[in-house]
Amino acid sequence: MADKSFGVKQVNLINASGTPRIESPNNLNINAVNVAISTDISVGGQLSLGTGTSISSPGSNILSLGTNSVERVRIESDGNIGIGTDFARTELDVRGDIWINRSSANGQPAHFSNPTQLLIQHTSAPNVYLIHGQYKTTIISGERLGAINFASNAESSGNGTPVVGASIVCEAQQSWTSSFNPGELIFRTNSGSSSAPTDAVGITSEGNIKVYRSGAGIDFSVTSDSGSSGTTNVSELLDDYEEGDWIPTMFGSTTAGTTTYTHQTGHYTKIGNRVIVSGTVAATTSGASGDLRIGNFPFTAGDESVGTFQVNELSSWQSGVEQYSLIIQSGNSFCTFRGTKQAAAFVTLQIQNVTYLRFNVSYTV
Repeated sequence: MADKSFGVKQVNLINASGTPRIESPNNLNINAVNVAISTDISVGGQLSLGTGTSISSPGSNILSLGTNSVERVRIESDGNIGIGTDFARTELDVRGDIWINRSSANGQPAHFSNPTQLLIQHTSAPNVYLIHGQYKTTIISGERLGAINFASNAESSGNGTPVVGASIVCEAQQSWTSSFNPGELIFRTNSGSSSAPTDAVGITSEGNIKVYRSGAGIDFSVTSDSGSSGTTNVSELLDDYEEGDWIPTMFGSTTAGTTTYTHQTGHYTKIGNRVIVSGTVAATTSGASGDLRIGNFPFTAGDESVGTFQVNELSSWQSGVEQYSLIIQSGNSFCTFRGTKQAAAFVTLQIQNVTYLRFNVSYTV
């Protein structure tokens, strides 16, 4: 049993208690085609399997696997498995990237028909978390919390940098507190003119839908309506909506003058290229002359855009005026009052004759 050709200096098969045992004061090398052990093996320290690889127990009921002299996998006493961490908080805790790649359908469950699918199943509703950072306690406004990227490899070998075509990200809308953590869900797409996806549409924490790109909007082209045979430049894109307040101003066309206001309010709604404006002005002017003009419109009139106003109330006017209108010329952000008298052409409405005016208008931009 002590043949030196086996490299064993001392062999003790049975100790006093009857437990099989092998002792060596130095190293024990076993070289054989097959080694069969029918009893338990107890290792007090680390069991090395080749250069840099090991099996050890760093704590009670804990198993550790190492490569390149570094611990890679740990199985905790409760059965949790940690990869890249020495503290597994769940049944499988991975600190690093996960690549799931199935090139063959062999051995897959019968209900899992597509080998490229990822199945997450739970006895109740399954939850998937993308957690930003490790032990991160402060989330600031605008910080991106996580992303799901849809990508493809840049070349045939599959080893190149993935090219992302679209992604879904979550962004903090405001800095988070213990009881306030608003997040916005943002859908990002690659328009083809950029190397990476950019923000396209967002769903805010209030539930509002937000379009990020200028000129983009809700496309209704699926209806394929083109109107009558004489219509041209038909668009079914709702690319803009906005509403808010504005402050109308009153001045003269020849001499603007000085205006003192006692009331000055306005509201507007913009749908696509159509603006609906309303306002009320109560004022007195000094040194103003020429046509009455209302300015400071929220948007400039577009090319070939002429809008008409309906005056609902005024305090004084030129005598004999039967009809009146306000004309917005293209490229201007103000309108000019006009009026007609019986059997007469348009006449200008002088600013000094008006002290109170309520109006509304619709025009294009």
